[in-house]
Amino acid sequence: MLVHVAAWSGLRAGELAGLQVGDVELPAPSINPNVATKPGGLHVARTLARVGAELRYLPPKTKGSRRRVPLTATTTALLRDYVAAHPRADEPTAPLFPSVSLKAQRPTGVKNPVGASAANQAAALAELTTAEAGERLVVDWSQPVRHATFYKAVFRPAVVGLFGPRRCREIRLHHYPQGSRGTRSDTPTRACASRRG
Repeated sequence: MLVHVAAWSGLRAGELAGLQVGDVELPAPSINPNVATKPGGLHVARTLARVGAELRYLPPKTKGSRRRVPLTATTTALLRDYVAAHPRADEPTAPLFPSVSLKAQRPTGVKNPVGASAANQAAALAELTTAEAGERLVVDWSQPVRHATFYKAVFRPAVVGLFGPRRCREIRLHHYPQGSRGTRSDTPTRACASRRG
């Protein structure tokens, strides 16, 4: 869900991590099946940043960064299901996206070669099946997601698994207009660019 919201909202990593359950605006679904449900929105009111050794919620960097970001109808429907299944959905200040980490593998007795890179780690994680990866993933709903940890544990191995062991760099989706992401957008590019803050 985090990757989908990142792709279609254009929010920065700190803004995504700073989202709380109460920041999600979900209009009531339409009773008439022939009428499309109104799209929802996200209220960006804080960012999450590491200050020293702890994570803190901070105000956005500018006044314009406090905003309501409209969502596509598809994203609204997915978020509605996600929030309904969220274990802390009744707490408005609960982190929207949980912290993730990887359980350490059992020792094999073979020492890693000196200089084992993140690319090797990502390639090894990409070779895991979905079930194996799910067994190693630890989700903590009491803590907000840390972008770097999510990127290392989930996103990068998934990209390597999809596209092969090519050089993988972090993708900053908020730098690209929605229409250039491979599918048609229900939001015009100009509107998307203007709400990025």
